[in-house]
Amino acid sequence: MAAAPPGVLPSLVTGLVALGLYLALAPAVAGDKDSSEFTLVLARLGCAHPTGYPLYTLLGHAFVTLLHAAGVGWDRAANAWSAVGGAVAMGLLHALAARLLAREGVAARPAAVIALLPVAAFALNPLVTIETTLAEVNAFHLAWVMGAMLLLLAGMDARRGSDAAGAARRRPVADDPRRFAVAGLVAGLGLAHHATSVLVIVPAGLALRVQAARARRLAAATLAAAALGAALPLTSYAWIAWRAFHPGMPQWAALDASWLGVWRHITGFEYRAYLGHWAPSAVQRAAMAKYLWPWFASFATGALLWAWRGRGTPGPVRAAWVAIIAIATCYGFSYGVPDPSSYFLPPFLLACAAAPAAFAPWAGKPALRPAAALLALALLAQDAWWFHIGRERETAYLAFERRIHAMWVAVPFDSGFVFWSSDMVHRLHKYQWLDGEKPRIEAINPLTLTFDAPRAAFIHRHGFEPADRGRLDARLSAAHPSSIDAFSQVVSEEVVTEVNAGTRLPVVRFMPEVPQMTLLDKPGADSTRGHPAGAAPPR
Repeated sequence: MAAAPPGVLPSLVTGLVALGLYLALAPAVAGDKDSSEFTLVLARLGCAHPTGYPLYTLLGHAFVTLLHAAGVGWDRAANAWSAVGGAVAMGLLHALAARLLAREGVAARPAAVIALLPVAAFALNPLVTIETTLAEVNAFHLAWVMGAMLLLLAGMDARRGSDAAGAARRRPVADDPRRFAVAGLVAGLGLAHHATSVLVIVPAGLALRVQAARARRLAAATLAAAALGAALPLTSYAWIAWRAFHPGMPQWAALDASWLGVWRHITGFEYRAYLGHWAPSAVQRAAMAKYLWPWFASFATGALLWAWRGRGTPGPVRAAWVAIIAIATCYGFSYGVPDPSSYFLPPFLLACAAAPAAFAPWAGKPALRPAAALLALALLAQDAWWFHIGRERETAYLAFERRIHAMWVAVPFDSGFVFWSSDMVHRLHKYQWLDGEKPRIEAINPLTLTFDAPRAAFIHRHGFEPADRGRLDARLSAAHPSSIDAFSQVVSEEVVTEVNAGTRLPVVRFMPEVPQMTLLDKPGADSTRGHPAGAAPPR
């Protein structure tokens, strides 16, 4: 028999504690991956890479602007925005785990305590804190996933209550369109934030549809209410369209000023090459082997046990839960980016929420309390170590930031080209647009010049072709790159060579990862000169 779930206070406190931990780990500088891009986008209300993330941008801009006005640096403010998303996700994880436990008959107080275990296993995992302490979109996606599943549970409960009332009166009770409007609103919020929310929306929507079909009560008015609710947050994509036709900085270089360009941006069209294969970097493979797979496998086993044996949660919900975990996991394995770990976090989180409910029949056994206490102590010890890893990573980010800035200051000209073959080139844009340093230099990821819009803009500014297709094809045919990374490296080198040959301005190849900064000789000179980071190359 189901028990009353705990109130909101334990989950609220859990979220606040998580917020404090994430803020303590959030560095005062941008991190790796897309952190510097999102910092700029949030600070200047720009347009990020596909799919644009308009709600994240619009709401986050207000948040970071407010913090910056209070004296917080742009980087720290943007990182704090992710900390807020992570805290909401952890509070909702606690609430969801506690409610699933209560549905299996666990009383409110022990349910609130046991629900802390999945939070302890997830919140400070190093793969999670990358997303919750740096300017990234995934923390809020995790929060949305938890909120959507809580809504699914509430929707099923409302339906069961309506069915019972209808049975008592011996006639069906019509669905309340307001509930469907809220469901549509939540679905729209997910779609306006992260495209992979569809992996949750479809199975959850099917579960609701199955329940409605059983009761034979799916009126046109309820569907219209759901569509209207979804449309409201989706209008935020108008911001992407406005930016396409009114470009500013920062803006994703490949966003074309056309409706086709807008459509391709919001659908992630240019990322289609990553679909259908698995290509994590060596660093990611090692990190996932250590921090993801053992934990994910353990909690997924518990979630499957709950889906098989649980009786307090409706069957369609349990089926949807397992389907979402399976589909999202398969998607992660079929998206060939070098850093796919973030795509496994939503199914991992769902497994964490459901697994404790599988052991609800033993929750009140006094003989198991010592084992539960040992498990809690082990998780606390693990969290302490993970927190230490987070602090070490913060130190590494600070050191990397000092290296990059020293190299930037050492660039021996104020007008020319600095090529960095990384999306982290936005760090250099931060120095230019937020700090006013070397504003006349063009800091470019050479790969962007292979896209039509930035290539055309470059030709308009400088009068020559930066990425001749014939020479690119010939270089690729000779190199035979075996991976996307190798392909990108060949293309980047050819673009840099083309630009250096076509301009009288100085050109630097910027490689802080090595670290090395190379001032390129013009064609006909003796050689290309390489210089260690922090040392100014000769003019």
